[in-house]
Amino acid sequence: MSRRRTVTLVAAGLFCALGVLGPWLAPEDGIQNHLGETLAGPSGAHPLGTDYLGRDELSRMLIAARSSLEIVLVVLGTALLVGALVGVGAGWRGGLLDTLSMRVVDVTVGIPQFLLALVLLGVLGPGMVSVMIALAAGGWMAYARLVRTEVMVRRHEPMVEALWLLGARPCRILGRHVLPAVLPPVLVLLSTEAGATVINVATLSFLGLGVPAPTPEWGGMVVQARPYLQSAPWLFLLPAGAITLVVVALNLVAERPARWATARRGTRSAAQAPPAPPDSDGDCLLTVTDLTVSVHTATGQRPVVDRVSFTVARGETLALVGESGSGKTMCTAALVGLPPGRADVTGSARWQGRDRK
Repeated sequence: MSRRRTVTLVAAGLFCALGVLGPWLAPEDGIQNHLGETLAGPSGAHPLGTDYLGRDELSRMLIAARSSLEIVLVVLGTALLVGALVGVGAGWRGGLLDTLSMRVVDVTVGIPQFLLALVLLGVLGPGMVSVMIALAAGGWMAYARLVRTEVMVRRHEPMVEALWLLGARPCRILGRHVLPAVLPPVLVLLSTEAGATVINVATLSFLGLGVPAPTPEWGGMVVQARPYLQSAPWLFLLPAGAITLVVVALNLVAERPARWATARRGTRSAAQAPPAPPDSDGDCLLTVTDLTVSVHTATGQRPVVDRVSFTVARGETLALVGESGSGKTMCTAALVGLPPGRADVTGSARWQGRDRK
C-alpha cells in the first residue's frame, strides 16, 4: 500500500471514528460558556485553546465531527435509496415509467443542488434536520440517472435475457446479476459526493442556514472565528483545516472504487471478446468510423450519437468528454456490443485490424 493511500485511509477513518466517538472523547460539553477564560491559548487544561465564549475548542472540534458525519450519512443514504429505487424501476421496466421518471429527473437536475438547498432552507428554516432534507432533495437525481443507465445496459445482456426467458424471477436476476455490477460506479459516486456534502454543510452553516448555535459545526465555527483572525487565529485554522483534510481524504478514497470499477469492466470485456487476429493496422488498436446510435421514440427514431469517428493507438488513453446526456455512455456501450434493446447502431469499428460491426 502506497504512503499516500495509507495517509488517505487514516484521515478518512479518523473522521469516521471521531464522528462516532467524539462526544465521549470530548473533555467538556463544548456548549457551556466560561467567560473568565475567553480566547485563551493552548494549554494543559485546553490543548486547543478556548473560543470567544471560553468554550473548549478541542471539545467543540470533536463534537462538530459528529454533526458532520451524521448529516453526511443521512443525506447520502436518503439520496442513494430514492435514486436507486427510481433508477432500477426506470431502467428495468422502461416504457412510460422510464419516460416519466427521467423527465422529472431532467427538470430537477437543471436546478443547481446548492440553490435548491437554499430555497428549501428558506422555507424550512435552519436546523440539522432541515439541512438533511434540503441536501438529500437535491442529490438523488445523480444516483437515479447512474443506476438507470447501468441497469438498462445490463437488462439487455444475453445472459439476463436468457434468464428472463427461462422464467427466473426479476428480483433474483436483479439481486444476483444486475445490481452487483452496478455497485462499483455507485461507490465511486458515493465517495465523491461525501466530500461535496461536507463542503455544502459547512457552506450552509457559514451562511447562517445550517446547524444553528450552540451546536458545534465546522462551518459555523469558521464564521464565529472571523472577528478573531489576528488575536486567535487557531479558532479559524482548526475547523477550516479539518474541512479541507476530510474533503481531500474522501475524494482520494474515491480512487479505489473507481479503479475497481475499471478493472471489473476491463476483465469482463476481455473475457467476452473473441480472439483477435494479428494487428494489421500497425500501432492502431481501435478505429471507429461514423458511429451512429439511434433510439426509437414515440415520434420516431432519434440519433443520440451522430457520426462519431476516432482512433486509439497502442499505449494511448482516449477520454470521451461531454456534458451529461451527450452520448458518452451510449457510444461506449455500442462499441462493446451492449446498446439498449431499442437502438440501431451503424458505422464501423476495427479492433486490431478486425472489422467488428
